[in-house]
Amino acid sequence: MTRRSGWGATASAFVGGVLLLVSQATLAFNNLFGGLEGATPPNILLIIADDYGIDVSELYTKTGDIPPAPTISKIARHGIKFNRAWSYPTCTPTRASIITGQYGFRTDVRFALFPPGPSLPGGQSPPPGGIDVGNPYTLPKVLKDAGLGYTTAAIGKWHLTTGPALPPGGGGSIAYLLNDPYEAGFDYFAGFFAGAVPDYFNWNKLINNGPTVIGPVPTTTYTTTDQVNEAKNFIANQGHDPWFLWLALNAPHDPFQLPPEDLVPQNIVDE
Repeated sequence: MTRRSGWGATASAFVGGVLLLVSQATLAFNNLFGGLEGATPPNILLIIADDYGIDVSELYTKTGDIPPAPTISKIARHGIKFNRAWSYPTCTPTRASIITGQYGFRTDVRFALFPPGPSLPGGQSPPPGGIDVGNPYTLPKVLKDAGLGYTTAAIGKWHLTTGPALPPGGGGSIAYLLNDPYEAGFDYFAGFFAGAVPDYFNWNKLINNGPTVIGPVPTTTYTTTDQVNEAKNFIANQGHDPWFLWLALNAPHDPFQLPPEDLVPQNIVDE
């Protein structure tokens, strides 16, 4: 039997790479829930921490000066911790594989996306385009096509697609295709498109409300706080309807800045 690679392969291939809750929503929902009529599909929250490796996680590393992360540890204690797992060492390939269910050699997203021009070690040029937002098998599209009534949102860092370079005088920046989250299957997006913000307290926010692009809007709210507030508002607005939320925090990616004092659980000296 021929199997199509990616989220569109088979139900088992789709659920194997992400979450148990996703499997309940997309595999055989009625069978898993005993065929109960009127049952509501589960809500799905997928949180991505940017550049947060096992070397700084108390769940995997027991030596050295490990920053405390009590909420992450609590989630692990009450859920499932994978001891045999593999991930890309950079941000874009990791999220590209999650959203498509494909390896980097299939998505052709094997490096973090850069502005057009710079070469990678060995003289290689990074692929400029990122994922194919027209791919019918992205994670949010599969959930929506299942006919279970999901509303989808992506909040935080995008960094999955780029457009051509800006005209001369654009500072070598990337001209992003600002409705790409919508084209990839998300009903709502709020965050930023680049690999990082220049300042956690001073950055430009973009919003996709469907195909409508709002921004960039200069924002001085600490990025993690803004992203969590956006997530809470999205969830609250869904009522009893099922939702899928891709919450891609840019923390703890650089620049390395102390958060607001009310978010710091212990005394940290700013050196």
